[in-house]
Amino acid sequence: MVHSTDPYKGVSQTEHVDRSVRTVTQVMQPRVSVIVPTKNRALTLVESLRAVAQSRMIDEVIIVDDGSEEDYGHANAEVRRFFSRERVRYYKLAKSLGSGAARNLGIEAATGEYLFFLDDDVVVMPGYLDQAIAGLHAQKCDVVGGPVLMLQPGESPDLALRRARRAPSDHRSLSRALVDFRTWKGRFDIVGDVTCEVPFVTSISVWCAWPFKEGLRFRTFPGNGYREETDLQLRAGLLGARIMYDGRLVSFHLPRTRGGQWSVSRWRWYASSVSNNWAFLVSNDGVLRKHYALHNRYVAQCLFTLRQTSVLVPPTVRRSLRALKESVLRR
Repeated sequence: MVHSTDPYKGVSQTEHVDRSVRTVTQVMQPRVSVIVPTKNRALTLVESLRAVAQSRMIDEVIIVDDGSEEDYGHANAEVRRFFSRERVRYYKLAKSLGSGAARNLGIEAATGEYLFFLDDDVVVMPGYLDQAIAGLHAQKCDVVGGPVLMLQPGESPDLALRRARRAPSDHRSLSRALVDFRTWKGRFDIVGDVTCEVPFVTSISVWCAWPFKEGLRFRTFPGNGYREETDLQLRAGLLGARIMYDGRLVSFHLPRTRGGQWSVSRWRWYASSVSNNWAFLVSNDGVLRKHYALHNRYVAQCLFTLRQTSVLVPPTVRRSLRALKESVLRR
């Protein structure tokens, strides 16, 4: 079951944006609101925001602390060194309500024409925002995201880029390579000068503000919050938003640490993702059948449950298997 909750109880609110305007005007210097939910990742939060600090498009940075036990005093001081003090706002929820609820608070506080959703353990490539905003206008779309490459311990971004997938030759194969429509699992790791319209991208994405001005918000999924982004983007599509994948918008997921969704064991994370996937399939069954020809949600859930078992494999084993596969392919 998808839970709805009020994340703003007891939290001071900034003024709400005007919900009557949908048209986005192209301007010389767009105003971007960066929204970052965080939980017990003060150090990596600093790294994430350091990577975008040089962008002149950023009008405000909104950090929403989802009930961390860690002290964020030093992290906030560091972030305010990258951006002017008045451009950084920090909110802390009294208790953890999940990343979706934290992002909703950020949405309510945001005033920019564009919203950039960033995670507290992800670092984007230089020029990411400039490329994303240019892509929104060039492709006449409303949401854009790109590949997110998982960095292994000790691995550099250059090495991660070398092992990233390259795009297939035809557009139809590209969309299928990005999204498995039998299970609705995405694999967004194709790098290159390619774009493709998709039903959803990762959580690292840049949005025109109009869907949120029309009331679009994250629905809270329990546990690890799996499917919150997919669910939001599916509903954005129903409002008329076009979602694009751009292989040039590369970001890097820092090696797994404590905090965030990984505060629980892999088995609990797996169980939560399977449960949330079923809730997603049930709540969006009509849309998936009508627009995406998902004929049987029971089959989709079974396939998803089997394929999601990959998260149970220890990272060292996965790295060994990947290295073996690469060595075989090089022969």
